Amino acid sequence: MVRFTKLEYIRQMKKKVSGVNPNPRWLYMYGGNKIATNGTVLENATTELWALNMSIPFSVDSPSWEKLNEFEYYQSESHSASIGGAEFKEMFIFGGRTSQHPLPQNSMRKFDLTSETWGIPNSLLTRRFGHSAVTSFNEPKIYFFGGGVDEKNNTKILNDLVIYDSILNKYTNFIKNNSPAPILRHTATLLSDGKMYVLGGAFAENVYNFSSMSDIYVYDTFTGEWDRKVAVGDVPAARGLHTAVGTPNNTIIIFGGMETNTTWAPNNLIILDTTKTQFVWKIQNTTGEPPSVRIQHIMTIVGTNIIVAFG
Repeated sequence: MVRFTKLEYIRQMKKKVSGVNPNPRWLYMYGGNKIATNGTVLENATTELWALNMSIPFSVDSPSWEKLNEFEYYQSESHSASIGGAEFKEMFIFGGRTSQHPLPQNSMRKFDLTSETWGIPNSLLTRRFGHSAVTSFNEPKIYFFGGGVDEKNNTKILNDLVIYDSILNKYTNFIKNNSPAPILRHTATLLSDGKMYVLGGAFAENVYNFSSMSDIYVYDTFTGEWDRKVAVGDVPAARGLHTAVGTPNNTIIIFGGMETNTTWAPNNLIILDTTKTQFVWKIQNTTGEPPSVRIQHIMTIVGTNIIVAFG
């Protein structure tokens, strides 16, 4: 049984989790659109960087976010944020959409988590948005997959996999015969088995046709090969713009998202068990008051707690 509570007591993590700051006392949030509670957009693609101390108790109703140094010239939303660098002490912001003109040619930025200073890696990676990004457990390599590229009158959807060495600032990208179809607004989760699990997503921007949640693509970071799995059980409706986190026992928990252009996914937790020969979905029984339905939110895991915010 999982319990939702209005007051979370977060303890410092004892184990480093991929995709989470290796100093687990802080949760970072960068950029995005600022939207009022009535849905009015207050600011598109901000440059704001906020941090939340996770080592002390806090109220979900009034968490003590701290505003850090902004990168004044890089407004972004629908980007990715990943840890990397030496000893996993840097955060890499890549891609996203922006209202800046002219469009910055380099869409990679990094933030030193120790000195709290910004830098610009010399990156020629193609700007994209709505992609996924995960960091390897054992080495500071970031895996970017899918996303969209804004062209003159349309959005080109991608299905290439980019492997970025965040220390050497080098990357390779490729598409294999058995790669997933071009997709964006999906999730990718790297588990301790060294495999990256791609869930859901849209095949086009704005007119959403979402991928079935029973159809799961798995990339093995050790062999460099894709595999396709079919999941059974309490299979959730096709969706995108959701979030997913991996657990130490190699399950994946998803929350939120959209099922159609006008239908939001329900606010329940659904768990994918990847340890079985055939993957199995299960709706998790919970108590307490769950978060409201939402899209484009953030979700992360800290110890035995899952944090859902924004959206």
